Amino acid sequence: MKKRNNWEFPVCDLCKSKKYRIIYESLTYWEYHGKFRIVKCSSCGLIFTSPRPRLPEVEKYYTNEMYFGRDIGARDNINDKEGIELSYGPVYNLVFKKKKKGKVLDIGAGTGMLLSKFKDAGWDVDGVELTRSAVSYAKKKYGIN
Repeated sequence: MKKRNNWEFPVCDLCKSKKYRIIYESLTYWEYHGKFRIVKCSSCGLIFTSPRPRLPEVEKYYTNEMYFGRDIGARDNINDKEGIELSYGPVYNLVFKKKKKGKVLDIGAGTGMLLSKFKDAGWDVDGVELTRSAVSYAKKKYGIN
């Protein structure tokens, strides 16, 4: 795994290949510093983020009760559909051009916003998240386990 400052350029977590192709460049989030890139492993097809923050830096991106700069408990007043499109529109467009239905696993699923549109489009969705309040929100708001 190549490292530069607080960022790492990982090998594929599934097959350990170092070969990948970039499928989305310069993905930014308003609340985080840095640009992210989505890549696809040339060997097994796994899609992942590279570069990504090194493990000690990751917790800076995920405070306990806050996602997208807001208290999870106060999110009922937010227009989620607009937030989803603003945050993930380019990702959906890229995926839906290639495939209409399938399965998606989101590691670090947060409040389930990314998975919600896939679920609405008839995809089989699953997510992994460590923050209990975010898991509860995803279950309550979107019916995602």
